[in-house]
Amino acid sequence: EGWEDSAELEELEDQARALLRERFAGVPNWGWKDPRTLLTLPFWQRLVDGMRYVICVRNPVDVAQSLRATEGTGASLEPQMREWVWSTARALEGTSGSPRLIVDYDDFLAEPDQAIASLARFVGLEERTDDSEVRRSLERFVDPTLPLFRTPVDSVIGDQRATREAVALYREFRRVHRAGRALAEPEELEDEWDALEQLAHRLRLQVEDAMGSSPATSGRLRDAPPPAGGDETASAAEVEQLEA
Repeated sequence: EGWEDSAELEELEDQARALLRERFAGVPNWGWKDPRTLLTLPFWQRLVDGMRYVICVRNPVDVAQSLRATEGTGASLEPQMREWVWSTARALEGTSGSPRLIVDYDDFLAEPDQAIASLARFVGLEERTDDSEVRRSLERFVDPTLPLFRTPVDSVIGDQRATREAVALYREFRRVHRAGRALAEPEELEDEWDALEQLAHRLRLQVEDAMGSSPATSGRLRDAPPPAGGDETASAAEVEQLEA
């Protein structure tokens, strides 16, 4: 904690500010998607004022299976479940007190129009939801057949492969997500967000205690490859679809 205040980062901060000016000067709406941002978020929060956050949550069973397939590890999903809990909790803790929206990955694939409407409202681009360019982008982007692992949401809670911590956090995320589907401002769900954060914090500490360290310090997240697709930034026309 506090690493972002290190004097050793001053040169890197200057480079980051220059990059932000180069790419986004005069652009009213922009954003980026990279799961590794949860490790570096304190650094970017020093440089960018007024950030709003979209937290995309996929059910832990499918995430764990995907991670295991990528890593080629053993039969148990417990290590990947712990990583899901840790990462999801850190996303919550790192964005506490700021405007944020939960996007459920499975709901996005099942009902993309509703998810996009919530995203557009959240980023102040409601008028773009019927834009032909946006609609074509969505049609290319949303492919329900693409995910290799698709566990029905109703089955996740009782899935024997899911850890108790992962189930508890996922259930609470779903509850807050359902409560806020029609809302855009975090203060309207203040109590729900607080309860979710408190649970996430407790579960993260439990996971770190069980692992002996966090995935960040062990290098599992730090050394993960970037998302496929090249450029990870987006203009206003793309920002609605970033976090799916």
